[in-house]
Amino acid sequence: ISPEIWCYIGVAALGIYKLLINKIFILSVWILLIVNSFFIDLNFYTDIKSINKFIYEINNLIISFLSGNLLYQFRHKISINILYLIISIICMVLFYFLKIYIFIFAIFGTYLIIYIAFTKYIKLYNFSKYGDFSYGMFIYGYFIQQLAFSLSITYDITMNYLLNLIFSYPIILLFAILSWHIVEKRFLNITSKHV
Repeated sequence: ISPEIWCYIGVAALGIYKLLINKIFILSVWILLIVNSFFIDLNFYTDIKSINKFIYEINNLIISFLSGNLLYQFRHKISINILYLIISIICMVLFYFLKIYIFIFAIFGTYLIIYIAFTKYIKLYNFSKYGDFSYGMFIYGYFIQQLAFSLSITYDITMNYLLNLIFSYPIILLFAILSWHIVEKRFLNITSKHV
């Protein structure tokens, strides 16, 4: 959670200085962070992961943040099509067993998420009519994923990031739905009446 909070603080700072809409700046920072992540994952630096895990985590989180930003900035030039989807899936599968998978996922996984969200074949873009579950997924996601990893260690089950996502996501979504209907929606209704 801590690196994510710093990412939000960074987004706020970039917004104040109008750098979030500067395509060249965002693209340059994104490329530099990807190169940095590549060197870290290949142990180019001297054991930096054990020296400062926070730097490693926030580096990859910022890549994910900026990947979404860049997709939005270049939305008129990036097509939602099956060819890019296939390329993204192939790249993620090819790099899955390599050390550089985390930032590869930040690039191609971001496109995959956007494709699923906006493709006309799946029609998830109307999903929000059932409620806004994004905040609940953000709040409960970290704890449920960490609990899944802890249980896998306790019961000696091999669990990587992908298996964790498959196992955790339905539970996270359930908690997010309950949170929306039991807490968030009611709170928003109360506050809107007093504004």
